[in-house]
Amino acid sequence: MNSKYDVHCAVSPAQLPEHAEWQSVLSFPDVYRANAKSLAMNAMASYYGCRGQGWLLFAVRPEVTSFDLFINGIPVMERHASAVWKLDCSAVSVNGRNTIQITNIEPAGLPDAVTVRIPYPVVLCSSEDDGGLHPDTKEFLDLLIRSDIGHGFPGAQLAVIRHGKPVWHQAWGRTNACMPDSPPVTEDTLFDLASVTKMLSVNYLLQKLITDERITLDARVSDHLGDAFWSDILPLQYAGTEPYDAQKQAQWKKEMTIRHLLTHQAGFPADTRYHARNYDPEAMRYDDQAVNPLFAGNDGSAAVKENTIRMICRTPMLYPPGTRTLYSDTDYMILGIIVEQLLGTDLDSALKQLFTIPLGLDHITYNPLHNGFAKEDCAATEFHGNTRDGAVHTPGLRTYTLQGEVHDEKAFYSMGGISGHAGLFANAHDAAVMGTLMLYGGFGTHRFFSRNVIDVFSSPAAVWQGNRGLGWSRSGDTENPWYFGTDTGPNTIGHQGWTGVMLMIDPEKDLVIAYLTNAKNSPVTDPVSAPNVFDGDWFTASGPGIIPQILYIGLDRTDEVRPQLMSLLADMASQSIQRIPAGAAGSHPAVRNAQSKISVLQYY
Repeated sequence: MNSKYDVHCAVSPAQLPEHAEWQSVLSFPDVYRANAKSLAMNAMASYYGCRGQGWLLFAVRPEVTSFDLFINGIPVMERHASAVWKLDCSAVSVNGRNTIQITNIEPAGLPDAVTVRIPYPVVLCSSEDDGGLHPDTKEFLDLLIRSDIGHGFPGAQLAVIRHGKPVWHQAWGRTNACMPDSPPVTEDTLFDLASVTKMLSVNYLLQKLITDERITLDARVSDHLGDAFWSDILPLQYAGTEPYDAQKQAQWKKEMTIRHLLTHQAGFPADTRYHARNYDPEAMRYDDQAVNPLFAGNDGSAAVKENTIRMICRTPMLYPPGTRTLYSDTDYMILGIIVEQLLGTDLDSALKQLFTIPLGLDHITYNPLHNGFAKEDCAATEFHGNTRDGAVHTPGLRTYTLQGEVHDEKAFYSMGGISGHAGLFANAHDAAVMGTLMLYGGFGTHRFFSRNVIDVFSSPAAVWQGNRGLGWSRSGDTENPWYFGTDTGPNTIGHQGWTGVMLMIDPEKDLVIAYLTNAKNSPVTDPVSAPNVFDGDWFTASGPGIIPQILYIGLDRTDEVRPQLMSLLADMASQSIQRIPAGAAGSHPAVRNAQSKISVLQYY
């Protein structure tokens, strides 16, 4: 066909690359093996793309003399003389679903006359696209976070990717707030991802294994961990539960599946502290007089990891699998162990081999201090190790400021820093790029997940549980506003981490947000009565939902949003004053948070 339009799509001869994986491989004519009811559909197909990027690889039989090619309804080129050629279709690509049509192939009747290979979208290295972010909302968030840092919040980092383009990267604050001369947070600073590890490590590896048909969701845990998983359970009776029943416990563990672990319906306690010698698992609290029967050691060695696995197998259940939901780190410790057994390597090596190296990411890793990074490259967390400023006492706890070492106790002491539930470090950019895989399933010529696997993992775990998928948190019917704000669609997914981090993926808006903070790099506000609440937790900047809440106010809008933001800011200042605890001193972080909002209000 002849080009009669002003669309310029570069065409060049090419070769079929080896070992490439494709979003789609389509052979025309007869793509869908047409019958009389599907003649029109047989000449067309759709694929995911992004505006301003994209290419297609054509392999054409030598007998073919001509054919018509349309992309998104636009005739785009004359056919190339070579048998294999590459078409740069970025000039006609759109965000979301793109359509290709190949018709009127001459001579007619040739099977597999034209074969088209379609790669996945990628994240461009740089972009001048604003991604539909309103400049006023960006300024508003920047002022809020800067003001919080000026009033005592440690630091933060943000990356926003939309339609395959990085549209906002920014960093604030210091890497270590207990050292006034510590380096500033930059876009390269690594943050402890805490429970976001569950998604970017174990969930991703499982989603790939399921895509590759190497494991199923309904596989029994004992099929992978063996009879030891149920045959030697300790006779512990947890507070408030029925008396220990060995037969029931064994049966419950025999019935447990991968799906139960992913949905946190396996039945394990929320936090069994295998690293703490003086933890009472029955009362679920520290006790200086207690001797923890599940204690596995705490030096982070390979021997301790093996002993921890044995103690996980000996851990009794709270309830039968599938009958209740209780978020438990043990669920993901087990999933990580199963993945390591299937892949024959540790999670860190598997993640690098299967994901980060193919994606070209070099700021995401377990154990950063063992992988080429220095302490100064990482945002610090707790000031005094895992002691909660002296409130927690157990032999072997770290007491120094944690920087470049995973904060989570079980990950560090029990699993050598590499676990399914915690341990991963990343900067916001690499975390966000990883997040895009839940939008498209692949990246360039690398396929990671099938569309069906993405849909299954991100859908509600049950009709009564719209806020949780398989591992993933979901927006649902505005059921997680503190994670995702109130304006995200119900199918928005993500996860947050205890250290003050969040990853959010909104397929409706084709948007990924990674917001990382070191909120725990601050004093414990009241070590006696609330040892898990840090000064950083009182600030607006510590709440992950604040980012999407503000950005969505101006998303894809060109009208004035400043009056709305000013009204909201006044209300935030008023609410922050109301939430100051009675009798709080002027130095209390709730007071400083209110002062921060008032400062922004006066400036804005």
